[in-house]
Amino acid sequence: MAATLIQGGRLFDGTQEPSRMANLLVEDGRVVEISEREIVPPEGAKVVDAAGQWVMPGFIDNHTHYDGEVLVEPGLGESVRHGVTTVMLGGCSLSFVCADVEDCCDMFTRVEAFPREILFPILRDQKEWSTPDGWIEHINSLPVGPNLASFIGHSDIRAAVMGIDRSLTPGEQPTPAEIRRMGELLEEALDAGFIGISMQ
Repeated sequence: MAATLIQGGRLFDGTQEPSRMANLLVEDGRVVEISEREIVPPEGAKVVDAAGQWVMPGFIDNHTHYDGEVLVEPGLGESVRHGVTTVMLGGCSLSFVCADVEDCCDMFTRVEAFPREILFPILRDQKEWSTPDGWIEHINSLPVGPNLASFIGHSDIRAAVMGIDRSLTPGEQPTPAEIRRMGELLEEALDAGFIGISMQ
């Protein structure tokens, strides 16, 4: 059992309650005790003196466009150093999962005004996956800093199934077979651990 005692800090517990001076015992990654009185740590526990510090749950950044950045700077230090512990990817209908390199780059640079000359080489050199499982496997191979959660982008699925030209043509509708295939890709993503689908 791995245990950590964080003592003497000002605790912000994430509720509407005011902050307070408290001690916090964590065992195997779970908070098991919070007390304003002394906590006797288990034998071998790491003890952290948090006097003068704030102790709080991490922040979830639910709107990033780190899909490309995580491929080259997976530590995402600019977020971690601000207390972000979970980052959401695949927002605004955009993800780098199913569509090919050209189409992923086109969608992302078109919507987010990200420089193509930077993004295209990143995707060209790294994107060997075209399935939700492949994206998860690649992300799991990286030395990521924060926790990551991914949406599957609707534009990504649509371009992968219909082709980017048809997917962007006003009034163009997917066929019943294409709708079924998009549904299958969404199911694959959910089964792989994606948190849902994002839409514009």
